[in-house]
Amino acid sequence: ERFTPELCEALGIPHAGAVIVSLARRGLFVEPRGRGVGWYALNAVVRDYAAASLALDPAEEARIRAEAAAWLERHGHVEEALQAQLAAGDTDAVTRMLHERGASLLAAGAVDTVGRAVDLLPPDARGPELERLAGEVRQIRGDWEGAIDCYERAGAGLARRSCGLAWRLGLIHHLRGRLDEAL
Repeated sequence: ERFTPELCEALGIPHAGAVIVSLARRGLFVEPRGRGVGWYALNAVVRDYAAASLALDPAEEARIRAEAAAWLERHGHVEEALQAQLAAGDTDAVTRMLHERGASLLAAGAVDTVGRAVDLLPPDARGPELERLAGEVRQIRGDWEGAIDCYERAGAGLARRSCGLAWRLGLIHHLRGRLDEAL
């Protein structure tokens, strides 16, 4: 969706910095994009042409996306890194990032990205921590039944539920007027 000259150079595009800045200054092919200075995107016509006619080998595309994800994560662009890992279909990297940064991504408002990431993983492969995260996504979206299902799976097999998990389940039941279940 967006890139920096530094990212392009890290991916092996020589002299990307000078070329991108020059093109942007003249209004050719790229346009400023994003929350900060130095981020660009291909303009719509070029992006559509590139997508239609410059298809990469799937393995090469996955490699480039994985390299981009690593660069983005190293430079603090965590949501974009997770999006690149999702696009590459790298379930191991997605799982690692959800374990390490899923809660902070949710707190930062990346609900859609985290939702796509946890939905990529089948429920039996998530484990309790990622089931809780999947439940939080559903709870934020207002899918209380889905959230309860995830929280129940997260607590299955545990001798005692964590306070956070019990609180989340209790809150949903309370908001639905099921006070006995909330207790």
